[in-house]
Amino acid sequence: LQNPPRLDFELPGASLRAVPLPRHSTRFDLEFHLWEEPETGALRGAVVHSTDLFDTATAERMIGQLRRLLTEAVRDPERPVAE
Repeated sequence: LQNPPRLDFELPGASLRAVPLPRHSTRFDLEFHLWEEPETGALRGAVVHSTDLFDTATAERMIGQLRRLLTEAVRDPERPVAE
């Protein structure tokens, strides 16, 4: 979960802002990135995967499984994850 404050930085005569850089390779075989949208509080996400190990359909299936897990966790926070 990426949740640092997204602030612009100003110096006398200059202002700086974060610029997202495109990623053309993965650091790990599979990465799930989540962040909160400051305007709405909505949780957004992305998956980065090694195309040598996972195809798009597999990554999309895993996203669906994560979405279901998070939905059920919010619906019943006392329920064990194993269930």
